[in-house]
Amino acid sequence: MVTNLGSVSSLFASSYYGLQNAYQMALQDGATGITQNDLLNSGSKYLYYGNSNAASFSSYLTTNFKGIDKNKDGTISSDEMSNVISTMGEQGLTYEQLMTAGSSTGMSSEDLNTILTNFRQIDRNGDGKISSTEISYYSANKKVNDKISELKNKISSNVSIFYPDDSDDSSSSSSYATSSII
Repeated sequence: MVTNLGSVSSLFASSYYGLQNAYQMALQDGATGITQNDLLNSGSKYLYYGNSNAASFSSYLTTNFKGIDKNKDGTISSDEMSNVISTMGEQGLTYEQLMTAGSSTGMSSEDLNTILTNFRQIDRNGDGKISSTEISYYSANKKVNDKISELKNKISSNVSIFYPDDSDDSSSSSSYATSSII
């Protein structure tokens, strides 16, 4: 099970920020949106500003350009970009998007690997995406299961307290009881 689900939540937040950052870097002065050419030409800005992670998010925008450009005018407007970011948490991220976002956000490879390994367990509705709601459910369920396991371990390790050890000599305890009565 995932040990650090806070990492997944921060992954969503980092993804929102990364996409918005890539959008802003590709946006030309005075423009109302970005084109695929803007995205392709913005690569040098990432290097100039030392933001190589933005290149991954720019790649995501380029790859998914047609799906994001809802009105098919060849430009991703700020409204279309806001819509993508706001629905991402509700609709979730696919396995591939998590891989890209995880490596782009600086998430530890151990946390990312744990999340990807448990992808199917977290994806409750089986739609191939992990949403923020599914993460919350999985996190709560994990806490409950961890507490149940902890209590089971305590119960099984404390059983000897309630039952005398077989090696006890029952005659010695009865003689003690007899001698204390006399």
